[in-house]
Amino acid sequence: MITSFKFWRWIILVVVLAVAGFSFFWMSVPEAFVSRAERDTAQDIVLGTVEVREYHLLQLRSERSGTVTDCSIEIGDKIKKGQVLMKLDTQERQIDLERLLIDKQNFEDNLKITRQSEYTLQKTLEDKEDLERDVERGVRPQRDLELFLRNLKQLRENIERQDLNEKLAIAQKENAIKRLHLDIEKMTIRSPVDGTVTNVYKREGDLVSQSSIVFDIIDSRRLVVAEISEEDYDKVEVGLSALVRFLAYPNDVFQATVTQVLPTANPITQRYEIYLSVDTDNDNLTPGLTGEVSIIVDEREGSVLIPSQALIGNNVLRIEGSRIKYVKVVPGFKDLLRVEILEGIREGDIVVTEELTRYRDGELVRYTFE
Repeated sequence: MITSFKFWRWIILVVVLAVAGFSFFWMSVPEAFVSRAERDTAQDIVLGTVEVREYHLLQLRSERSGTVTDCSIEIGDKIKKGQVLMKLDTQERQIDLERLLIDKQNFEDNLKITRQSEYTLQKTLEDKEDLERDVERGVRPQRDLELFLRNLKQLRENIERQDLNEKLAIAQKENAIKRLHLDIEKMTIRSPVDGTVTNVYKREGDLVSQSSIVFDIIDSRRLVVAEISEEDYDKVEVGLSALVRFLAYPNDVFQATVTQVLPTANPITQRYEIYLSVDTDNDNLTPGLTGEVSIIVDEREGSVLIPSQALIGNNVLRIEGSRIKYVKVVPGFKDLLRVEILEGIREGDIVVTEELTRYRDGELVRYTFE
């Protein structure tokens, strides 16, 4: 009985030591991060660099002179098109406007009163009837009637000319009133664009002269400009989809569309510039951001794809059992994240994705899927 107990105790001890030894051995085996080859749509892309530029730096000027009565805008404020940024004192112009309105009303009231020329015309028409009767009876010569008619015509022309001058005077007064209204309106300075204020030059109480700069504003619109090499220029056209990754957002990939392809190369870089529309909030597109773009120029469905970082030259480190196997492959289309494998890897194969130069062919490894 005692002998049997000692026997099993030794067996258990051996098993424990074996498990511990195996565990120690297994933990000493290097760990590899891997991914599985999958079947999906491969994309042929054109690679380029990308930079975010400001659309326009606006120096907003005052169109009228005056004293600032209200300015609550601060540097860094985000503003909307049409938003009131500053008001100038309009009191003096309001007084001028009131004077013009009174003058116009008085002029129109005077026009309602019958003019002396109208009485003269009425009297002349009555005299014309008497003269025509005298000529018909032979009391007055025909020559007197002809001279009278010429004078009547001249009187009518003078009245018509007076009417035109009065209409012109009213139009001029209305025009002066409109101009003064415009002056008063221009003394409220509004933003012509959506944007961000980067400088404020005048504050309440300051005197503003006409055409002086009162604000610097960066337009909220952005230009996303990509540069591609000459050999890729003929592949790119307006409307192609693209993927953009900025260095400031390394974990984010933004959808984009080619909106313009410039026909000339940048004289400094000798690379061709294209413009992109990026599907993201403009707040993410800070001027000066740089990154990379992949423009999708062709696609192939049903391809075997692996992560781009799993490719080292034309070789891939495939896991067979628990050992590394160097496999020569034939790569195809390649985008920012994945590469198409035409030969050497099948769907479902496990490939190493990190520290590829660390492992040797045939080496035993532990592996973890990313």
